[in-house]
Amino acid sequence: MASSQLLQAGNCMDKDWPRINDYTPSSPEGLQVSIDTRQDEMGHLHPVLVVNWNIRDDGSVRYLTASELHVLVMSTNLNLCVRYSFEEKLSMRSPTGEKWSLSANMLVDPGQTYQVSVFNIPKTKVGYSPYDVSTNVTTLACPDSKMQMTKFCIERGSLWQPNISLTAVSEKSAVAVNFTPDTLCEEYIVIVSCSTYQDIRRIHKANQKTLNVIFHLVEFPTFCCQFDVEVRELKYFAGIC
Repeated sequence: MASSQLLQAGNCMDKDWPRINDYTPSSPEGLQVSIDTRQDEMGHLHPVLVVNWNIRDDGSVRYLTASELHVLVMSTNLNLCVRYSFEEKLSMRSPTGEKWSLSANMLVDPGQTYQVSVFNIPKTKVGYSPYDVSTNVTTLACPDSKMQMTKFCIERGSLWQPNISLTAVSEKSAVAVNFTPDTLCEEYIVIVSCSTYQDIRRIHKANQKTLNVIFHLVEFPTFCCQFDVEVRELKYFAGIC
């Protein structure tokens, strides 16, 4: 009775949108949005946007030809949509006596905010009652325990244990920063700070199991005796974070 289609980004506009319709279906209702994690065929865990909505059980259902889900990535304006097209007119309720229910799942990224909208086709005229139902949802970021084991976060160091240490090198009037690199990251920035002063170095893993970076104290103000150390991952084998 219904077929679904994932439409490409930027290609979500209804081809019949210029047409003026005297009768249109009511807006959807009961929009429910949640974030789950699910495994793919390879066993990798991914965050998934789960969306459910209902078709209103009123007479306007006879004019319903399709129902669409639009997902907008707020940080990039990337727009994806899923369309359910109905091959024949729907009855007011399903054969089980319940409201018609639609659902869709879509892969998402941790730490992003999405605007989720559903609406029925054809749309109402401009200035008429709203035809869509929308809500925003933000996925948990990689530091959250629910996301740490996803493929996206693992590739960006969520399981990395750097074991950072700072030791004095007296004969060189310097301090040495030692840390364990991530198996998936090739390049790092090491920052040593004292008060408002920072010294920043880049280092490549080059197949080493422990990395060592020397910071000479002559580069710091003479009053510095306590230092803060930060190590940032830069370049991953799977991409740039």
